[in-house]
Amino acid sequence: MDIAELRGWYRNRFLSGSARESEITERLEACLRWMMQDDDTVEMLAGNSLAASPELADPQAEGDRQFVEDIIRNLEEYLSDAAG
Repeated sequence: MDIAELRGWYRNRFLSGSARESEITERLEACLRWMMQDDDTVEMLAGNSLAASPELADPQAEGDRQFVEDIIRNLEEYLSDAAG
């Protein structure tokens, strides 16, 4: 999943109210898959003592992860409210 594309979609489609429910569901599923893949990567790196060292932490990756977590929360809330 391209994070820049997700940011654009979120700003231009979701926040403007022009995103269809099916589109929102698709993005939510993509975000959840991305988070699971990211969790697997973090687990794999944690087993490598070099990769686990704090100086190798990637602030951009952490920012992306936080952004995706926020998007997941917002999309889930929207879908829950829409379901009623």
